[in-house]
Amino acid sequence: MELDSVLDTVYTGIDVVFTTQLKQTDGTKHYCKQLPVTYQQDDKRLHQFDQEIEFMESMINNKGTLAGRRSMMTSGNPAILYDYMEYHSLGNIIEDCVETDQRIPLSLGINWSLSLIENIEQLWTAAEDFGRTDIDIAIWPQTLFIDKSGNLVITHYSLNSPPSISSSIIKHDLKHYFLYAAPEQVIAGYIPDQRSLYFVLGMLLFELLTSKPLFTKRSAVDPKQVVRRKLRNLHPLLSDADPHLKPISSV
Repeated sequence: MELDSVLDTVYTGIDVVFTTQLKQTDGTKHYCKQLPVTYQQDDKRLHQFDQEIEFMESMINNKGTLAGRRSMMTSGNPAILYDYMEYHSLGNIIEDCVETDQRIPLSLGINWSLSLIENIEQLWTAAEDFGRTDIDIAIWPQTLFIDKSGNLVITHYSLNSPPSISSSIIKHDLKHYFLYAAPEQVIAGYIPDQRSLYFVLGMLLFELLTSKPLFTKRSAVDPKQVVRRKLRNLHPLLSDADPHLKPISSV
């Protein structure tokens, strides 16, 4: 199936463009994941993406991630095709809470937190079964979908090591990498590992339980300022945001 006519770009990363596409034949909507244009002539990237598709197809029965299948753009560039579903990104939900000074119900925040942890564990296990030890799971709020049934779904992961904040990321102005990167990801020469995922998981658990970003009150803040706050460990505890959460402030 060939896809054309981009309707909406959900997010762009250093290794992927995730869009809502319009199927050319009958006009039905689909999600599509593809390589950025700059990588379309890179044999190494194309081979890696082919492995991504095989891994994606092996996850078809996993309800915590989007189920995809092999497809192709009209340009001939390989892509992963997903059935369209109505969704709200966690990022939009949290932004709405900040603007209206409301919060996600605590029971729902706890359920989404547990679902996120379970989905990450399932992805790690699946990657090991696939014969890979490295997996980068992008779990900043914009990549987490809440479907119409209220289930949390991870939309982007790759068979790769977590990225460092390199010139390639700065060039693409991918501010979410700054906002949700672990401190060691901005240290020159440091090679991140799975601990960087634990850091962003901690940030997301704070946001799910308090409906507030951990290091900033507004998403439009300078991302480099957020990185400096992380390096200095300047952030509130759960109990600072909500006294009822004091028993789990150590999280």
